[in-house]
Amino acid sequence: MKNIYKLPNNDLELGDYPYIIDPEYTTIIWHVVHICNLHCSYCTGYGSKHESLLTIIGEQELLDAFIKVKEYTKRKLMLCCTGGEPSIVKNYGNFCAKLSDNGFILQPKTNLIGNESDNFINKVNPANVALIEAALHPQPEENENLWKLFFTRAKKAHNLGFNIVIKYIATPYRINTLNARIRKIEDAVQGQIPILISPYLAGTTWPKMYSNQQIDKIMNICNIRKTIFIHRWKCTNSFKGMKCDSGRGVIMLQVTGEFLRCWNARNGRSYGTLQKGILNLDPEPLACPYSRCACTQQAMCWGLSPWNHIKDAKKEQCYYNRFVGNINKCL
Repeated sequence: MKNIYKLPNNDLELGDYPYIIDPEYTTIIWHVVHICNLHCSYCTGYGSKHESLLTIIGEQELLDAFIKVKEYTKRKLMLCCTGGEPSIVKNYGNFCAKLSDNGFILQPKTNLIGNESDNFINKVNPANVALIEAALHPQPEENENLWKLFFTRAKKAHNLGFNIVIKYIATPYRINTLNARIRKIEDAVQGQIPILISPYLAGTTWPKMYSNQQIDKIMNICNIRKTIFIHRWKCTNSFKGMKCDSGRGVIMLQVTGEFLRCWNARNGRSYGTLQKGILNLDPEPLACPYSRCACTQQAMCWGLSPWNHIKDAKKEQCYYNRFVGNINKCL
């Protein structure tokens, strides 16, 4: 299957993996907007009424700002476009095409339901998209028209050459019927698009909102990025003191244009402002001051050695680490 990498520990990774572990790249997690068009009951913190900078300052000025940041940092940049739901922002598809044309690698996270989804798929160069992470939430499952729209767009993206994964959000109430739900998705994609089984990982919800039996069931079904979920589960409450590359290899870009180390540090010091073209990255990984990680998988992917917190783990097994190993052995 396209855009699947088999790691030496038999875990499977996706199209964004080469950029995630490349030490020459910084990933900017850009909250394009905080508003979403689905309003899932389990999702919190996305009620902000802040408008997107794309709406406030326009395409050209925003593009110039990103180019200045790239020149200022002297880094290769991957923009993880997330929200809320970025595809509800007017001209989002056009703007992403311009970013792509100017050498930025894109990693959109989307529900594929927003009006700009078609513009993105039709106008952006697939070669400059690491991965489209298409999240399948409850509403499309329960609405025939949304289900059809989601999979029509997902298959179109696949056919046009995009790396795409369907990320199925396995909330607790979906666990008992998870096998049947996954079979329905498999029937829809006919083996063409990989399916990533993901518990809801925002903030401190994982794993405390899941019973041990539910966690076991997810782990038995999950076959992509299984290592990340297992180690995040085992590392719960023990991130504090871990050297993490947030602030250098990965950075948070707020909807307001302010750069921060990570989501947990949103009340911490500023790393710069997009509108001014300034992003001051840390020279080396810093110890995490938080006991729990609110950046879902980011700390696990980009941390210097999160496996220090796992009994009997070895640094050489850190296949999600920018600083250990060579990508060639993982392809």
